[in-house]
Amino acid sequence: MNKLPGRIKMLFSQLLFEFVPSLKQQKWLVAVWGLVFIGGLKDYLKRAGDLQIYVEMGEVVLRGGNIYRDLRYGLVGAWPPIYSLFCVPLALFVRVTSFPALRLVWVMILLGSLYLTARKLFPVAFGKPFALVPRRGALSPGSPEVFVPLLLTIVFLNDNFKFLQVNIILLAVVVLGLDLIGRNRDINGGILLGLAASLKIIPGIFLPYLLYRRRWVAAISCGSSLILFSIFPALIFGWHKFAGYAASWPEAVGKGWGINGNNQSLFAMCDRFFGQSGGFLSAFQLPPAFVSPSGKPVVQIIYWAIIFLLLFAFVRSVPPRARVNRRFLMLEGAVLYLLAMLASPLAWRHYFIVLLAPITLLYGWVRERKQFKYRDKTLYLVLLILVLVLPSPSGLFRNILSTIWMNYSSVTFTALIIFFLGLWARGSMEVSKK
Repeated sequence: MNKLPGRIKMLFSQLLFEFVPSLKQQKWLVAVWGLVFIGGLKDYLKRAGDLQIYVEMGEVVLRGGNIYRDLRYGLVGAWPPIYSLFCVPLALFVRVTSFPALRLVWVMILLGSLYLTARKLFPVAFGKPFALVPRRGALSPGSPEVFVPLLLTIVFLNDNFKFLQVNIILLAVVVLGLDLIGRNRDINGGILLGLAASLKIIPGIFLPYLLYRRRWVAAISCGSSLILFSIFPALIFGWHKFAGYAASWPEAVGKGWGINGNNQSLFAMCDRFFGQSGGFLSAFQLPPAFVSPSGKPVVQIIYWAIIFLLLFAFVRSVPPRARVNRRFLMLEGAVLYLLAMLASPLAWRHYFIVLLAPITLLYGWVRERKQFKYRDKTLYLVLLILVLVLPSPSGLFRNILSTIWMNYSSVTFTALIIFFLGLWARGSMEVSKK
């Protein structure tokens, strides 16, 4: 009996690092993923989610109304003006067919975006192509290399499909952009990153990053496309109306969010711990519903101190003239994207689908290490992530721990752990290449 924990540890270690399933076993695992998706499909198709906001924004454009003030049903649109133009085809589709039909199409678009992300991300991490159908010499959803990162981020995947979010699409655009730049196609990669930044502010962090890394062509391409995409709506709405939207947008961004547990940003964490009455020890008493920010100066001080620490750690780990290749750049970008997500005052739990990229790249790096010390530590890390993440989102597991886990920022702490591990791995990769 005393040897049982050691045997269990050895079994998990073999599954994580040594198990090579046959094609038949991979096909069975792929079938399991298919059954999991089909099982969740009924839930995905019965909700309006954020898709109703996208459709309403498109409808407002077609009606000639104000995209921030004329939304019906009490909806709030916090996206830049150009986002409303991407919503017009969704509104037209609903006019021709129906909203339930659009939900099905949207779920398929999310699934396709996840596939595109996997096609670019997993080959960089593991050096093998990715295919949906298992075949020799390729990765598939039934391979441990793919299965483990998907398992560790399954709660975020589930919530993005459940709430019909756009984050998987944005992740695909960012990964495709970084992959192109990693293959020295800087103009095309910069355009994609600029597009992502124009649709949502958070990917805008790649512009200063490209300047910092002296990727001048990519930076100019990213900045130019960001500007062009951002002002393009003026050609549709007219300059006067566009200027009104630009003035209304910051007000719309500030509506509808608080520091309740679903918001896993660093700012929300600091406010829950240091701003609300009772402080850290009573954070679990906060309700799952809307909680207004406290407005206490100490929250801002601690928040900006943490941001400075994270930026300092990134700069120390990734000097501007450090080596760069496709894998290095993808890991740097994944870690930086995670930092931007943490730094945003609003980061709903499903935004952390961005963890898929750094977790995949880290897992690929650890699998290359032959030392058992890396394997042991990775085993404990995997268990820690499962403990922190799985009980937290009520979208997958509903239990008494959900609200407590979220109020104590379990996803935020997971993201911080992955951030620092990503920087450490990047530095180790640099040393190993010398």
